[in-house]
Amino acid sequence: MTGSCDRITRHVKGRPAVRKSLSLAVLGLTLVAALTGPSSAFAASPHQVDPATMVPALNPDFGPWVCTDTGSGPICRGHVFDSWTNADSGLSCGDRPIFTTGAFASDSVRWHLPDGRAVHTFFKNADGETWTLSSTGTGPSVQVHGSWNEHYVYPIPGDRSTRVLTITGSDWQVTAGGYGVVFHDVGLVRFQPGIEGDIDLTHGPTDSDHGDLDLVLPAVCAVLTG
Repeated sequence: MTGSCDRITRHVKGRPAVRKSLSLAVLGLTLVAALTGPSSAFAASPHQVDPATMVPALNPDFGPWVCTDTGSGPICRGHVFDSWTNADSGLSCGDRPIFTTGAFASDSVRWHLPDGRAVHTFFKNADGETWTLSSTGTGPSVQVHGSWNEHYVYPIPGDRSTRVLTITGSDWQVTAGGYGVVFHDVGLVRFQPGIEGDIDLTHGPTDSDHGDLDLVLPAVCAVLTG
């Protein structure tokens, strides 16, 4: 994803993001021809607005975006979906890599001023994974689920350096049969202004401190190694 776009993050500290920020990083999706073709492609409807004119640029992973003129500013909508099987998560228990099988989906809506500058963005995200120590998905496993919302607010419209991100919902919910909850991060976390701001406020149980998986890997590995 480019540096000029809003993006989904999994906030995994100090290691590759497991949750298909994983998948979003490798999607490689591009805007369809409607976004790069002649401007006449947008003349079919008087209510359609060229997504390429939005500021900052819309994340192409969610394309094709549909932007509609509301009279008070365009509203743009996009969607992304990905699934994977027995992928290397980037995590490990000792010298044994953790493999993941699952799926991720996200719906995005971004609101703009009439001149196309963004004022806020909303992502509704959901995913489910199974982690194992087997490249075939067999053996002991943990179930990883998430259902969370991300809301970006632009105090200065269109200026990503001022935006504030708030995440609410079930960020991480990891369970295993016979163990119950292995770890979870649930509630609210708000970040300081900026593209990659530090955590400013958190509320609710945060076993991994919203992505510091070194804090919870011992518990995960205890389940996976039996």
